Amino acid sequence: AVVVYHMTDCCCCCCWPKPPPPPLPRPKPPPPELPPPKLPPPKPLPPELPPLRPPLLKLPPPNPPLPDPLLLPPRPPRKPPPLDPPLPPPRPPPKLLPKPPPLDPLLPPPRPPPRPPPRPPPRPPPKPPPKPPPKPPPLDPLLPPPKPPEPPEPPPKLPPD
Repeated sequence: AVVVYHMTDCCCCCCWPKPPPPPLPRPKPPPPELPPPKLPPPKPLPPELPPLRPPLLKLPPPNPPLPDPLLLPPRPPRKPPPLDPPLPPPRPPPKLLPKPPPLDPLLPPPRPPPRPPPRPPPRPPPKPPPKPPPKPPPLDPLLPPPKPPEPPEPPPKLPPD
């Protein structure tokens, strides 16, 4: 069986009656013309102030005009340039050491200068001081007293040179 829906039963929005369009907005009337704004009255000009800086100094009178160069007396001639500068005096020859006299083949040759004495040998570094003997332990009153340490043997005497 075919079910036929009536137009009012349609749920689609395209089937509903469309609302009337909204009325167009009315044009606004033009604003009333405003009168021109009133300007404040012009300020009166201040009285003339005295000048802040002193008046400029008077310039000296202009220089007198120069005379015509054709009427001037001729200039004296210029000095000729100097010739080559004088040469310095020649240096004296260096002093030479006097020559040794010629050796006579019959005489013995001259002795050479003595040599300086030889330097002494450097000293050996000092020996460190001997270490002190160790301290004895504290004495116990129950033990017998310890023996005194034996004196060190004197070093053997070397025979004189």
